[in-house]
Amino acid sequence: MELAGLKLVGVVAKAALAGVPPQKFCAQTLPEVLSILEMDVGAVYLLQDETLHLFAHHGLSPEFAELAAQNPVDHPRLGRALRERKPVLAEGFSDLATKKEGIKAAAYLPLMVGEQKLGVLALGKKKPWSPTAEELTSLEHVSSVFALGLAFSLKLMEITDLVQSLEQFTENELVGVYVIQDGKIVYANAGMCRIGGYSREEFLGRNPLDFVHPEDRDLVRTNLERRLRGEVALKRYRFRALRKDGEILTLEVQAWPIIYRGRPAVQGVLLDATWEAEAERLRKSLLSVAREILGATNIQEILTKVAKAVVEYSPFRRAVVTVYDLRHDPPLLGPVM
Repeated sequence: MELAGLKLVGVVAKAALAGVPPQKFCAQTLPEVLSILEMDVGAVYLLQDETLHLFAHHGLSPEFAELAAQNPVDHPRLGRALRERKPVLAEGFSDLATKKEGIKAAAYLPLMVGEQKLGVLALGKKKPWSPTAEELTSLEHVSSVFALGLAFSLKLMEITDLVQSLEQFTENELVGVYVIQDGKIVYANAGMCRIGGYSREEFLGRNPLDFVHPEDRDLVRTNLERRLRGEVALKRYRFRALRKDGEILTLEVQAWPIIYRGRPAVQGVLLDATWEAEAERLRKSLLSVAREILGATNIQEILTKVAKAVVEYSPFRRAVVTVYDLRHDPPLLGPVM
């Protein structure tokens, strides 16, 4: 059995290190595992949401696979193998589906990595079978090796999905994502290009302060330097930036230190908060004007202050305040102030 054990390790390691998805990992390894152990059919059940789902199989009919698709975690054989953390043997099946498959005996092996329960590996024989103590030990070895390979494949899929999600996030145009290293921009996504009006090539290799409003450069420089030194810096703040067409933007940034290609860098996310900032300035201005209105009696003076406030604290260049006499019917055709 030592030679069989070495073959098994080789089969599992080859499939796992190839970086194939979990489904393909099972499809490649199950036939060879069955051949090495001289078994006829096999199935892998994964534990998800307190249910053991049939994940992959070899040698089973489509009808049986459909019936075995979902199993409760307290299943008399699958669930028991997980609870007891050791192989569960069964023979002399009475259910018609198993009889129709011609399965005479089966072993249910818990797939565990440490305390993590992955699922169950079920192996079946189409002739009577009473495993020896040595064979039982080999089955436990099989479950351990197979579980490690499956866990590696599942984790690799999780990492791959995460990387793809991050790529989708960084390449969207809703937010700007950048990386600064050695005082230069080394990565800029499509969102940065949309917000700043520059092409990716125009960003790369440039000092990020070139795009910052002169009055806010000290603020941005200080936070960049603190992050690179590992010191406390503002996690989120706003600063003014210069768009390529000359427009002044208000940007909100969140940034953090990272290791990029083996060396320290700063990664950040930018949001265009220009309209939000202007709206807040206008709100504060109108509140100030409102306080003056409460104590004023000259309507002409009040309306002039309102119009000036709108022009001063918003992107608009002109503001006209029109007052209608509601006593006139209709008001829009009445006298205008």
